[in-house]
Amino acid sequence: MKQVADLVGCSDTFISFLENGRAEIPKTEVFDKILKVYEVSQRAFDERVRRHEREEGDDEFIAKAFKILTLEQKHLIKTLIKQYLETPKPKA
Repeated sequence: MKQVADLVGCSDTFISFLENGRAEIPKTEVFDKILKVYEVSQRAFDERVRRHEREEGDDEFIAKAFKILTLEQKHLIKTLIKQYLETPKPKA
């Protein structure tokens, strides 16, 4: 991370935030430098973004998964969800 930050000319904290989705992707030459360091073309990056945007959401994923799970697996998931919902939530 430090090496990438040095090559790009920004802080390693910023690179870490980018990698963990806690920072917006810069629309500057910094972004171009990041792509170059990781050897990713703008076109390849754009395609990955489009593919990610087309990925199914959590609800769709769960609905599909439940169709192929065994009764035992469904029961286990139901038990886990019930335990989660019954766990007292800390008051804010």
